[in-house]
Amino acid sequence: MTGSRSPRAHDAPVPNEALLVRALQGVVRRGGDGQLPAFAATLGLPAPAVAAMRRRYWPQVMQEPAEAPADATSASITVLPKDFPALIGLLLQHRAAGVEAQAADWLAHAMAAACFGEHHLWEELGLQGREDVSCLLHAYFPDLYHKNTQNLRWKRFFFAELGAARGDAALRPPGCSACDHFALCFADDDKARDD
Repeated sequence: MTGSRSPRAHDAPVPNEALLVRALQGVVRRGGDGQLPAFAATLGLPAPAVAAMRRRYWPQVMQEPAEAPADATSASITVLPKDFPALIGLLLQHRAAGVEAQAADWLAHAMAAACFGEHHLWEELGLQGREDVSCLLHAYFPDLYHKNTQNLRWKRFFFAELGAARGDAALRPPGCSACDHFALCFADDDKARDD
């Protein structure tokens, strides 16, 4: 093994790894500092998965004591939003063939957790803009990326997909109503109601 890269299961590719790491770190950081719900600090993952992710992508910040209580990271997992598992499932059912399953799983958790914030998805992920989210979706979940034919904001699109699957066209991301850009993102809803 050369460099500082960690070995990967089955040597499957991890596309846009730097962008992936930035998204994972962004959600963990925002969950830890209260900008996202507390469960986002662990991406809603069990403690062993969180530890594996940290060892792989940012071992220099592994500051938890080795004897940390077993429930230290799982405490926030007990309060997962109702739609969180469904969002993860939506993303993973569209996982690209050939990308590393573990990286895709971590990204699905990060994106799903970020959907429960009050800002644009790219902001909750700690990315530079919507194009970064699109890049990750195209690389890891391309079929889902291509389903967004109306070019909806990603958070809105994910909940629209969940709502369509459940027969609930009114399903919306929970934090969007608090965002300053709500009228911009949901402007066509007002037009549809006026028709």
